[in-house]
Amino acid sequence: MALLYSPLFHRPSVILQSVHHFPFIHPYSDYLHVVDLAQGHVSALDKIEKEQAAGNHDCWAYNLGTGTGCSVFDMIKAFNKTVGRELPYVIAERRPGDVPNLTADPSLANRELNWKAEKSLDEMCADLWRWQRNNPHGYNTIHAAP
Repeated sequence: MALLYSPLFHRPSVILQSVHHFPFIHPYSDYLHVVDLAQGHVSALDKIEKEQAAGNHDCWAYNLGTGTGCSVFDMIKAFNKTVGRELPYVIAERRPGDVPNLTADPSLANRELNWKAEKSLDEMCADLWRWQRNNPHGYNTIHAAP
């Protein structure tokens, strides 16, 4: 996520303009914590195992998400709170093909997998910031043995 580079490397994040009309003045996305995503996959694997044991080898598709979209500005506000300061950003032109709303409908996963996203946007930002602070160069960071 580009927001991470702003506090780490002192560069402004780029916010893409939208030509969409209210309520999607700025595009909405359904951000999902990686732990919720992993738990959704485990729930799907559990279902596959149970169905195959019963002789059912069908295929299913599920949307994993919170079902609630937020704008990039909502994300910036949450991230500002997490890092304890206002993060700089610039607004740039919209990209061709951007859609106004990328919010998942997780109702089928909720019902059939007994799965629901549990982490909040604030928890997601806090965990993301903690990981990035501890790993400023991503997985290429070499850690000394304890």
